[in-house]
Amino acid sequence: MSEYRDRLERLCGIAHIGTHYADIWGKRVDVPEASLTALLKELGIDASDEEHAAEAERRSGEARAHEWLPPVVVVPADSADWSVPLQGDAAQARGGARWTLVTESGERHEGEPAGDAQAIRPGIALPIGYHHLSLDAQGEQRGATLVLAAPPRCWRPAALDDGTRLWGPALQLYALRSARNWGIGDFGDLLRFIEQCAERGAGIVGVNPLHALFPHNPAHISPYSPSSRVMLNVLYLDVEAIADFGESDETQRLVRSPEFQARLGRLRESELVDHVAVAATKFEVLERLYAHFRERHLGAQTPTQRAQAFREFQAARGEALRRHATFEALQAQFHAADAAVWGWPVWPEAYQDHDSEAVKTFCRERLDRVEYFEYLQWQVSLQLERVAARCDALGMEVGLYLDLAVSVDRAGSDAWTYRECYALGASVGAPPDDFNMSGQDWGLPP
Repeated sequence: MSEYRDRLERLCGIAHIGTHYADIWGKRVDVPEASLTALLKELGIDASDEEHAAEAERRSGEARAHEWLPPVVVVPADSADWSVPLQGDAAQARGGARWTLVTESGERHEGEPAGDAQAIRPGIALPIGYHHLSLDAQGEQRGATLVLAAPPRCWRPAALDDGTRLWGPALQLYALRSARNWGIGDFGDLLRFIEQCAERGAGIVGVNPLHALFPHNPAHISPYSPSSRVMLNVLYLDVEAIADFGESDETQRLVRSPEFQARLGRLRESELVDHVAVAATKFEVLERLYAHFRERHLGAQTPTQRAQAFREFQAARGEALRRHATFEALQAQFHAADAAVWGWPVWPEAYQDHDSEAVKTFCRERLDRVEYFEYLQWQVSLQLERVAARCDALGMEVGLYLDLAVSVDRAGSDAWTYRECYALGASVGAPPDDFNMSGQDWGLPP
């Protein structure tokens, strides 16, 4: 092994990047140096040649000596018996250090590590969740750790504790046909499907990922390449089940007109789901329902019960909802002006940072459009909750099992909002196997 390769592997070890794997015949395969340097670059480490790799290793050693806490620890939830090891040069300079623990709910705890301690032991039982521990000395932060408080095992339905086996079907929701949907399976269809399964004794129903896709480009249909794994796909809305549809005589007249019913008939009869036509039809009506809600409820002199419920939903979903809705509103605006704008990487530079002043100004000035997309998420969440509640009411032991995409599309909402969490220049995939000797590139950032 060359000195350069050896140094690359040490850097990869620090960055937790694998340098080899066993192929399907059990033979060791070393990852090419070009792949290792590209992955290190994604993590901000320049190891493009021997000189840069040596400098990166030197800087990494200095940083680790200066950093007194590991980046992440996993501890048992609901137990005070946990600790975070001190590392680097903490042993030489521990005097005057103070730790601060902030729980996921915002509770704050502070203390000092013992003078000769090798670890911080807060002695605080943490609930399941993500918590933050930091360490300061002489007015300078010397470490920060994400503390993951985990249960002793994954949740298990009580019905399985005695060895009972459950059964149930898996389905692609978009493929459900019915005489009442709008050309794509929706949550109204899923509700009836759940009831039919429960009648036959099913305890679980698996469903494809319900992640948010791309309203501006409904031809982008893969649920495994979503815009956001946090938000939901609004095309699954049962439009006629939305309360505003029942309140709006004008919208009901439109939908029940012969022309509109003919459109719905063509969508239902299509051999394949016509996602583009379905989206055009649904969004035409959803815009009307939002306008009705904004005028009748948000615009009322005294906020209505539904207006209050919407505000509560916004508050509960917080920044994640606001940023996703802002993304949707921005993408809709830029795409309307230029159909070649496929996502945030080609937006004007001032809008590529979700926390920029330009984005904040847009959010204030176009709040009505931002809240349109929040309204859609509110409605789709209500309908999914209704399905889940029906599973409980029917006594299904598990109920809905929702699939989860491996990652997200680079052009979407999550990549824009949580850019620092993704290696956008890399792709998730799989090494060669019996079925694909060239390996697989799934085109999704890790």
